[in-house]
Amino acid sequence: MPILHLRLTSNSQQIELPSHINAQRMILKKVAIHKNIVSASSIGSALFIEIPFINGFELVSNSTAKQIVVPFDESVKFNDIEFNLDLESEHISQAFQVKVHDTDLITPTVFGGDSGLNSIDLYFSFSNDAKYL
Repeated sequence: MPILHLRLTSNSQQIELPSHINAQRMILKKVAIHKNIVSASSIGSALFIEIPFINGFELVSNSTAKQIVVPFDESVKFNDIEFNLDLESEHISQAFQVKVHDTDLITPTVFGGDSGLNSIDLYFSFSNDAKYL
């Protein structure tokens, strides 16, 4: 099974893939969060990640329309969160934008600086790589 890896280093990240990926079943397997420091964090205990190929038909919630909620331990520098979130994705364009918000769903998550995030890595497994279709 191919893996889609997305590394986020800003709260509004432009993603460029080598090719598009056709609409298909995807499983969010893991999210790794790397904070710059442990204390004095300006980040809450959860992140809301908006990915355009995941829309309201895959995630139905009374609090979020299309964000993946990633809870994490804000007291440690590295978080490695295992998921098994099974989704039917939309067509994934070769280029797209991913946004990250704090728990209020409005404030963009802080990256960089002493109390921000260094990176977020998302790992999805999927069935078919577009270049072989």
